[in-house]
Amino acid sequence: MDYGNIKMSRMLHIFLEMGYMDENNKSIVLYGIQRIKNLLMDFMISVICGWFMGNVLIGIMFEAAFIPLRIYAGGYHAHNRKICIMISWGSIIVCIAVISYIPIVLCAQHILIALSGLYIVFCAPVESSNKPLNRLEKNVFRIRSIRIVITEVVVYVFFSVSDILLYSKTISMAVFLVAIGILKEKI
Repeated sequence: MDYGNIKMSRMLHIFLEMGYMDENNKSIVLYGIQRIKNLLMDFMISVICGWFMGNVLIGIMFEAAFIPLRIYAGGYHAHNRKICIMISWGSIIVCIAVISYIPIVLCAQHILIALSGLYIVFCAPVESSNKPLNRLEKNVFRIRSIRIVITEVVVYVFFSVSDILLYSKTISMAVFLVAIGILKEKI
């Protein structure tokens, strides 16, 4: 039973013993574990990047805004794991660098989040050949992605009105990155 590494093998053995996994759902459990591992790694990269750029909270906020929206709205799916990691980590680093170092006029941020949010509302969820969605999933994911976009726009407005512009910029960049991923997948 070779699953890549010893830790993963031990975890799967424990799942088998506890009855959480059998031969019928083994691939689903493996996929779930890999997804959790990837989300945690992306979160860690954001926190580390935020720390290097002087504000850990920006990294945490960016991922808190990005992850739920990306999960339900969809986006670009690379055809292999290495390219996926490079794109994910590269986009996180670029976004946090832009948030930290590149000034964006507030009016431009308003336009960015408005256009990105509207694009997500009209185009989400996007599916790919790697992740096809059935009709029920499309409806549920669409409703959830719209709710998340609305929530994030409200939080953005709150930060903008409260003159906490670094946080509003963080939310706008997360929504923008999801919109770019959807656009890339559609192209």
